Amino acid sequence: MRFSGPLSGSLLYSKTSITINDYHHEDSEWGYAFRPAVDMQVRHYYNLNKRLQKGKKIAHNSGNYIAGVLGAAGPSILKSDNMYVADFTLTLGAMWGIQRTYGERFMMNVGIGPGVSFYDSQSEFTPVGGITVGFRLGK
Repeated sequence: MRFSGPLSGSLLYSKTSITINDYHHEDSEWGYAFRPAVDMQVRHYYNLNKRLQKGKKIAHNSGNYIAGVLGAAGPSILKSDNMYVADFTLTLGAMWGIQRTYGERFMMNVGIGPGVSFYDSQSEFTPVGGITVGFRLGK
């Protein structure tokens, strides 16, 4: 099980193009938002025995995994004026990922999968996942 409390970021790019007879108008804009979030994953590392047989590391869960994901995000703390951000969003999803430890301290994790977000009595498909690079403290 993995639990984290990240700062969630969103980036928006919007482009509009209208052509009517000889008239053409094009407009584009960028938007952003940052808000507090929590993330919980229940992971199953499925290839640890195979890695051991090949003489590869499995310390600190170095392996491939599948995970169920539950995430929640609160109201924005910083956003552009052209972007709507719901006060609360709940996300459910599934993810496939790879986690590796290099040396004694350096860690890397990459995961991606499908999810569904619920906000303001609506729901929509959303990708879940992320990239984490870290340095392990302690023994």
